[in-house]
Amino acid sequence: MQIVAKYNDKAYACTNMQNKMLHKQGFTVVELIVVIVVIGIITAATTFAYNSVRQQSRDSQRTASATLIAENLEKYYDKNGEYPSVPKITNTNATTVKTLLGMDDVDSLIAPNATLGSTTNIWKTGTPTSTSPLTYSTNNDSSPSCLTGSAATDVCADYKIQYLKESTNTTETLYSRHTAVAATPPPAAPTITAPAAPTVTIALNGNNAVGTRSDTSCRPGAQLLYAFRSRANDGTWSSYTTWGNATSASQASQEGNKYGFQVKAKCVEGDYSSAEVASTEATYIRPITAPATPNIYATASIRPNYNGGLCMDANGAGNTNGTLVQVYTCNGTAAQDWAYNSNDKTIRPTYNMNLCISNQGSGAQVVLWTCDGATARQWNYDVRGYFVSVSNGQCMDAANWGGSGTPINAWNCNNATAQIWNPSDSQTAWTWNNVTCASGTTLEYKVNYQTTNLADSGWSTIGTTNRIVRTTDSQGYTYTTQVQARCYTGYTSTSSGTGQASINKAVLRPGAATGWAFGVWGARDGWGWSWDSPACGTGTNRTYIEESWMGTDNNGGGSIEYWLSPRNPNGPGNIWWYTANSTSGANYIWYAPYSNGRGETYVGHPSGAVMYGLNVTARTQYRCNNPVTGREAIGDWTQTVMNYT
Repeated sequence: MQIVAKYNDKAYACTNMQNKMLHKQGFTVVELIVVIVVIGIITAATTFAYNSVRQQSRDSQRTASATLIAENLEKYYDKNGEYPSVPKITNTNATTVKTLLGMDDVDSLIAPNATLGSTTNIWKTGTPTSTSPLTYSTNNDSSPSCLTGSAATDVCADYKIQYLKESTNTTETLYSRHTAVAATPPPAAPTITAPAAPTVTIALNGNNAVGTRSDTSCRPGAQLLYAFRSRANDGTWSSYTTWGNATSASQASQEGNKYGFQVKAKCVEGDYSSAEVASTEATYIRPITAPATPNIYATASIRPNYNGGLCMDANGAGNTNGTLVQVYTCNGTAAQDWAYNSNDKTIRPTYNMNLCISNQGSGAQVVLWTCDGATARQWNYDVRGYFVSVSNGQCMDAANWGGSGTPINAWNCNNATAQIWNPSDSQTAWTWNNVTCASGTTLEYKVNYQTTNLADSGWSTIGTTNRIVRTTDSQGYTYTTQVQARCYTGYTSTSSGTGQASINKAVLRPGAATGWAFGVWGARDGWGWSWDSPACGTGTNRTYIEESWMGTDNNGGGSIEYWLSPRNPNGPGNIWWYTANSTSGANYIWYAPYSNGRGETYVGHPSGAVMYGLNVTARTQYRCNNPVTGREAIGDWTQTVMNYT
């Protein structure tokens, strides 16, 4: 029983332990926290140890790179006697730096974990940081050549290499074996009072602009020195002249250009000098020589009044003295193009401006002759259209109103249509000689147009052309063209005198009335004449006078039975018969033709008296009149006779 009990106790004990284990299914919270902390401590210790190893590895790499670069820099110095400038070592291209230092590879210049083939230089300048752990800079050499220069001649006298040591968070420095020695500063310079600023004046001497300075002064014992500089047309200044005592400086000049001078001064005592003081800029513009007054001519073909199909013509376009001048069928050749100068009063063929029309004497043919200023080669062209010789007062005359090939003579002026000449073209050209301007200046012309009793056109610039063309189609005007030459630069200009030439467009005499028609009133107590009016030129008005009579021819001096006078102020129509004693031609009234160009006269007897068997005569005379200038030309009387039966 006892044994059994023990066995039972043991069995109970086992059973009890099993029950306890059945109740314990996992770790407690405390147990878990303890486990996590232990794991964290182990992890932190492992990580720290790992990072420390990595930092030490990077530190070793930086130390190796810095040492290798330092050794190559010293080799560079041994070869060249200088160190590379900071920009050369910190160049972003590692291959360039490797070549400069004669290194075998770029491993010391690029990041340890850089992509294969990378050439990016990690060396910077200044104090190393975590992002720029390797730096190259100067130690004592603060020259711009060392700090910022990248040219072949830019170098350093010393250097320092710095790198960041991560394991200790300290900066390590390697210094060059050679170092720049700081220069001993010179003793302080004595203070020397600057002189008062000088002034400068400019004048022309020959072709030179000369700047002359005023005097200023220094304190006793000091030497006063001056220097000049100059420029042209507000351009770049020249260098200052060497310091000295010169009182002036000069610069070659051209007309129309602007010149500036400055002078500066300083006081010198031994090796020391005062501050420099400079004058304000003095300027001078060289005047331009005025150009010559242009010699201007009006050019056109010239036609006699009596035949518009003929032109004044130089026979055969001759170039010798004695070449005949004639009227010839207009053909537009150079032999019929004439230049008239109202200043020297010459008429020249445009094909040879050295020849002039010459008066060889009364009744003699006019010819071309060398222009020499003689009065025989001068002609006044008056408003009536006459070319009047200055030498003897005679007029150019187309002999006997001849046709093509008729010579032109000098003859007493007699108001004949053979002596009236007109520039026939609707446009007239004015030409003048080219004038010259001084070197470096620009030439231009300006013109002003004048027409009798009309406002001037005003001056206008036409550039460098020496020819203008104007419309000159209206009769009864004098057309004048004035020209001036101007030479200029951007700084100044000068103009010539005024050259001018005029042409007179004479009012041409009207021709005869034509197309006469006679009519008798139905009750035979009156009759009338009508006719076609001759033409008048552009710019003129056309009017006529008329008179009529019955009986003998008024021009024959015989008896006049009745005057049919146009003196009625009401114009043609209802003109009553007058007695035979009425005076012909008294108080004429000028009438305008009808719109169809017909003129007329008609009369009637107030008592209806009928007269038969008498000649009825009517005549008319036309006038062309410029209403602006008042110039006019009156044609010949034209008359016709009809027997009143």
